Amino acid sequence: MHNNMINIRDVACRLLTPNDTLDVRLFDIHDRMHPEVRKALLGNASYIINKCFRDIAGLKVYDIFLTGSSAGYFYSEKSDIDMRIELHNENCPYLATDEKTLNRFFSNVFHGACRGYRFQTQNRFVDVTITAASFEIIGLYSILQDKWILKPDKHITDGLDVEDIINEYHTKYREITGYVESMHKNGELTTWEGLKKLEEYYVSLISGSNASIREYVVYKLLNYKGVHWQIKETLSNALKKYLTVEC
Repeated sequence: MHNNMINIRDVACRLLTPNDTLDVRLFDIHDRMHPEVRKALLGNASYIINKCFRDIAGLKVYDIFLTGSSAGYFYSEKSDIDMRIELHNENCPYLATDEKTLNRFFSNVFHGACRGYRFQTQNRFVDVTITAASFEIIGLYSILQDKWILKPDKHITDGLDVEDIINEYHTKYREITGYVESMHKNGELTTWEGLKKLEEYYVSLISGSNASIREYVVYKLLNYKGVHWQIKETLSNALKKYLTVEC
């Protein structure tokens, strides 16, 4: 427990302490993305779009973004590159138009077509998300247009207290683990309704991470401890059991 506290404190302090410059591995002194980095990321995006969505008429690429810590001042040497491909349903009659349903569809298609494949650029992993809309509070760089949509603010964490953030992390951690444990005990994860309930809960945790810089930092701490990954694993394993037909 003591080591966990030290780890969380170290991560919290890092998340609240900005670097002096943007990530020089991605940006030049004028805060413009290096051409070779941009070319590589666009290549990854093109591969995904062609493999997963090329044949869906009426589905258009709106933009391709750099997001997350690498799009701001709070990156680390080990930070992955977060790339978001935003797709819009302009006139595809058999696809939904609401964001929630489209995001679920995009996620299922992407992970089904690219399962087990890890994208890389300059020996760094590229975490890819396909979405119907984009909202960020840290920073948002259009790789497609080669410009900032939302310029990052180095002082965005000013006023946040480390102890306060850590306390909120522990409160949120107990809330999440308690919720999932109660679903296990109540047998909800053996039903289709329960699986949908857990999926919606997981989506709400992810979508709420950008509500404020405070929520974002707490989210990153939870992510560091693998909380969201554990929910995904729980959901995946429960779904496999539900779909298994014993002979």
